[in-house]
Amino acid sequence: MAYHLFKPDSSFLSLIKDYQDSFKRNNETNDGTMRLSEYDNLEAWLAELALFENEAYLLEGFCNSYQYAYGDENMIVGMINIRTNIERSPFLRMYGGHIGYAIRKELRGKGYGKRMLEELLCLASDEFGLKEVMVTCLKGNTASRRLIESVGGKYLDMIYFNPEKDDVLRYIIELSALKK
Repeated sequence: MAYHLFKPDSSFLSLIKDYQDSFKRNNETNDGTMRLSEYDNLEAWLAELALFENEAYLLEGFCNSYQYAYGDENMIVGMINIRTNIERSPFLRMYGGHIGYAIRKELRGKGYGKRMLEELLCLASDEFGLKEVMVTCLKGNTASRRLIESVGGKYLDMIYFNPEKDDVLRYIIELSALKK
């Protein structure tokens, strides 16, 4: 299986729907997908993705965001999102960071998340010119914490989120350290 990152578009509607449904079946949120779970009309979701890539259309407090899927022509294994100018968004600067991601429940623990994140980190450096990224996870999400640390994430701090959610752990990944 040669999974890779790709930009979701209308040619992948059935794969996107299948990915979306996999999270609904497991009663899970699919972080890192630009609110995919809120959309019945996937064409509208794709149109919104395009708007977030164009700074001219961004409202105050929003930042550029680029959505990628990870998989092949038969299945989306996960989705990952990079936000390039988080200084525009107080929420992302504090809690969300540059990157959000999710892997299908049945495919977690197989190394796909790490490969997906590594590919995106290369894009962050090579395509978007970022020198470092902040990546966050909930304190109780041990798998995500291990994933971030496995790609070089250095613990920054823990931020209190709210009484209904877990605290947020923040990590910095120096992208120059990934270059060989």
